[in-house]
Amino acid sequence: MKILITGASGYLGFNFIEKYKDVFDIIALVKSEKSTMLKEFKNVKIEKADITKKGLLQLFNKHKPDVVLHLASLNQKELVVRDAFDVNVFGTFNVVQACLEIGAKLIFTSSREVYGNKSNTTSCKENSVLNPSNIYGITKMFGESIIRHSSKNNNLNFIILRITN
Repeated sequence: MKILITGASGYLGFNFIEKYKDVFDIIALVKSEKSTMLKEFKNVKIEKADITKKGLLQLFNKHKPDVVLHLASLNQKELVVRDAFDVNVFGTFNVVQACLEIGAKLIFTSSREVYGNKSNTTSCKENSVLNPSNIYGITKMFGESIIRHSSKNNNLNFIILRITN
């Protein structure tokens, strides 16, 4: 199985690659060539790409992944509102469009922040009302909405993981 990973040089991406580098055919998308730590994995293809820019579809067409593990996002510490929307919303839109074009399945990492301020995080259920209380949660909720819309209208095959720390 061929898996393309956006945000491959981040914590989740790096650890996924380290664990599964000999199991899957992995294409690691990195935003900067400064991401040298992935070069230690000899059988992983590394591609420099920015999900907010043109050319993403060409990259997807080049590799034709079966699954896209969409990990790229700006987290709370990196948050500049305009950048968060560019990456977490418009970047997700670009990834979704590329998945639809080539028929790839999508695994999207969202966040528990889509639920907003809850006094008890165990009270959050998958079908709980989304009520984000910060920009990060809002952009992740928008990303989820784009994915659901694309599934409903274009049969995108997807999984959304709401990760918490």
